[in-house]
Amino acid sequence: MDTQRVKQILKNYLSGNSGSKEKKRVDNWYQSFEAGAEKTFSKKEEDTVKNEIWSRIEPVIAGKTLRSVSLLPVLLRIAALIILIPGITWIVMQRFDRVPCQKPLYSEIYTRPGERKNITMSDGTLLVVNAGSHIRVQNNFSRERRVEILDGEVYFDVKKDAARPFIITSGAMTTRVLGTAFNISAYRDVSKMSIGVIKGKVSVSSKGKILQVLRKNDQLVYNKEKNAFKVSAVESGLLSWREGKLALNDISFNDMVILMEKNFGVKIYGETPSLKANRYTAELMTSMGAEKAIEVLAAIHHLKIKESGNAFYLFE
Repeated sequence: MDTQRVKQILKNYLSGNSGSKEKKRVDNWYQSFEAGAEKTFSKKEEDTVKNEIWSRIEPVIAGKTLRSVSLLPVLLRIAALIILIPGITWIVMQRFDRVPCQKPLYSEIYTRPGERKNITMSDGTLLVVNAGSHIRVQNNFSRERRVEILDGEVYFDVKKDAARPFIITSGAMTTRVLGTAFNISAYRDVSKMSIGVIKGKVSVSSKGKILQVLRKNDQLVYNKEKNAFKVSAVESGLLSWREGKLALNDISFNDMVILMEKNFGVKIYGETPSLKANRYTAELMTSMGAEKAIEVLAAIHHLKIKESGNAFYLFE
């Protein structure tokens, strides 16, 4: 429960506007308060609440607020509330939320270049994490299920649970689902992100605005540079990475370099502006060695290779 809600409860109580149930709860909290309760208000927040409570006392002292109840018990109770604000705040938060407001805890999951991981979550949801990825998974799935893709690609097969929505954030995009299977590619340094639905449907939003509801065989591709997206049919090679393949589909030189490094752990450099302006298409088995993969890529695009240390240079 946030601070504003706590203050509102106290205001209602002091002004006599509490419902019978809410008044009874406050009375019970007050009576059951124990010294030494944990303080959850900051000094600034505590002072703010005290000032607001005091503003209720002043009219009573000045005779401006008439009550059918005796004045002395009211003043005594108000004074007690001022003294016990930290404790009451803690009790309110405990009784309403059971757990004080705090940031959820996450577990970090990484995959190395060329590595892929299958992860089954506590709710039965399957995550398949592609090479060179970094994701965060919320530890507590009791109210909602959250995953953050900081860098990489993940296939989700989400167990349906209407009471606990599944929410994935990936850069500027937020994907919400109940139960479905879909793929999100969101490598941090690649110019495009994509969300492809295999079954069921998902809602994709950005900055609180729904962009599209995707259904089976829909794919949304978001261009980071242009801040624009389009929806089309799912690409045939969307899940080829799960079969040990790297599918490059008419991508830029920079995107090709990043994906080659993620999958083969190699650095690739271009020698000429025209080479960097080219688009690259290839399907490479990730089980082949890095040198062999670069040879195949170079052959497809009629390029030459020069190796220097752990780096490869392409030229025409």
